[in-house]
Amino acid sequence: MSDGMQSAPPEEVATDPVTPGRTPATVIWAFILSLLGICGITAIVGLALGLVGLRPAKRARSGYGLAIASIVISSAWLALLILGVVLSIIQGPTPPAGNNGAGSPSTASPSPGSGATSTPSPSATVADYLAITGGSEITTQQICSDYKAVIGKYDSTATKTLKSASKFDDDPYKADAYRDKVRWVSEDYVGKFDDALEKVAVKALNAISGGKADELLSTRTYLVDSLDACGLTTAKEEALGKAQEVNALAERINSAAERKPWYPKDYDLAQDGIAYKWVRGGGSDCYSCSYWTMDVIARDGCPSGLYVELNIKDRSGTIIDWTNDTVPSLRSGDKARLTFETYNDRAETAQISQFSCS
Repeated sequence: MSDGMQSAPPEEVATDPVTPGRTPATVIWAFILSLLGICGITAIVGLALGLVGLRPAKRARSGYGLAIASIVISSAWLALLILGVVLSIIQGPTPPAGNNGAGSPSTASPSPGSGATSTPSPSATVADYLAITGGSEITTQQICSDYKAVIGKYDSTATKTLKSASKFDDDPYKADAYRDKVRWVSEDYVGKFDDALEKVAVKALNAISGGKADELLSTRTYLVDSLDACGLTTAKEEALGKAQEVNALAERINSAAERKPWYPKDYDLAQDGIAYKWVRGGGSDCYSCSYWTMDVIARDGCPSGLYVELNIKDRSGTIIDWTNDTVPSLRSGDKARLTFETYNDRAETAQISQFSCS
């Protein structure tokens, strides 16, 4: 270099100890672990050691191909493992083998009739009553008789109810009085009918299965099939239709009852909280006078008194006079009778002109 200066020798770089011609131990272990890559973790370690061993193998001029093989084999194992996991997630769990092969119980439909049958309908499944009955007869004469009795009872009761109670669904006062005397308007007639049939079904299943009905989640399938086997499906549907009509009638009666005013039926509303009615022949102790009699009821009472005033009219409808009556105090729900008198010879009719309740 110029000026007689010499450059310093380059700094020596430390290297891994490698014996020329001998395959590094790192590469050997990488290859062994890659062969065991099916275990998963060994494939990862084999891949890592293979990558690390490339440089020493190259310097030693031995094992370089073995290191490459370790990397390829480990990578292949990892790819297969990842693919298996992905496919498992996509496919989801494998459902258990069903009982749909040879040897499955028959699901042939029973022919309708009043007698017993041993062939369940298509709606039956092994998961339902066949599991506890073993394919035995699903009905007997007694079971059919029990169903028939329940259907007949509810059909007859519904018919009578519809005939006798239909007149109470439009008059609020009648509806309220009727509702106080009977219970069925607050009950679910359809639900009671279903419950009665369900009890027969449970009793029947216990009889033909040796008391195993409680092992089922539901007896609905058996109920449908056994009614069909007894030839009672149509009768049951007709009774159910009437039961639904009873529920609808009960709803109308309850609705009408809720509309009933707070005051008695023969009263008229004078103002909010005050109702009245005219009383014929109420009587008065006046001599040679004309009078009118009125009954008054106050919903919340008139603790400080009730005052009512009338305008008196002649035959032509002209107001010619007035009269009034008072009650010192009136409690809630109490009735008061007021008498309005006049000695005017031309008095013909009277008209309410003022109500005051305090």
